[in-house]
Amino acid sequence: MRNFGSYHPLILMLYFASVIMTSMFTLNPVISVTALCGAALFLSTVSGAREARKLILIYVPMLILFSVTNPFFSHNGATTLFYLGNNSITLESLLYGAVSGVTVISVMLWYKAYIETVTSDKFLYVFGRLMPKASLVISTVFRFIPMFLRQSKRVASSQKAMGLYASGGRFPRARGAMRVISALVTWSLENAMDTAASMKARGYGQRCRSGYSIYSFGRHDAALLLLCAVLAAATLVCNAFFRVEYIFYPVIVAPEHGKLLYVFYISYAALVFLPCLIELKEKAKWKYFELKI
Repeated sequence: MRNFGSYHPLILMLYFASVIMTSMFTLNPVISVTALCGAALFLSTVSGAREARKLILIYVPMLILFSVTNPFFSHNGATTLFYLGNNSITLESLLYGAVSGVTVISVMLWYKAYIETVTSDKFLYVFGRLMPKASLVISTVFRFIPMFLRQSKRVASSQKAMGLYASGGRFPRARGAMRVISALVTWSLENAMDTAASMKARGYGQRCRSGYSIYSFGRHDAALLLLCAVLAAATLVCNAFFRVEYIFYPVIVAPEHGKLLYVFYISYAALVFLPCLIELKEKAKWKYFELKI
């Protein structure tokens, strides 16, 4: 199966960079919502409906928090909804907080999708020869985050089975948590030393060292690279020659409707939903071949 994660690592990195950078630096609710929906659909397609429900339970309260708290810190705007003491709560600050929250959450989801798709070996493949030490440290950090979480659950379960992790009272729980953290720090230091010794023994970073790679640039990679380049270039050109951002203060001013704006929206939507379409196509193909057996 040729899913999205099986394409060339350099193409995957360029894709995620274009999607995340456009979402971060374009203050437009249409772009923010499109990026959020694309990331949520892609993660639900890759990880399943259970993971999607967990993401909803985590990020929906964050979105509400962003929207509600911004009017209490920013009182700009011409449309006053009500007064809270001497401070005015304006419609513009409320909408600005909502759009900012959607943007932040969409970027976080795309980073999660990046971690799920671009593994540490792919990162080392792209940057291993350019900056071997820095790429090793970055890939190790990305790899240690899920390992650290899994190990913390194992240590907590082991201590509960031994009767050391007390659950009653604030101070017993704090002592149990400190024992878990102490075990995790020792484990992480030992694991880091073993990894460094193993990489040194294998000659990592040496100029004369040859490397084996399973990644090759084929015609499917070329087709995906060409498609992503066309869509990313269309969004970049429209952003450069046409105002696509919203102005929220002092009043909300939307960009003027025109052909370039619609091209911008359609190009970015196609770019964002491309991984989900690839995953769905491969799953449909797999189901079709299963039915033929």
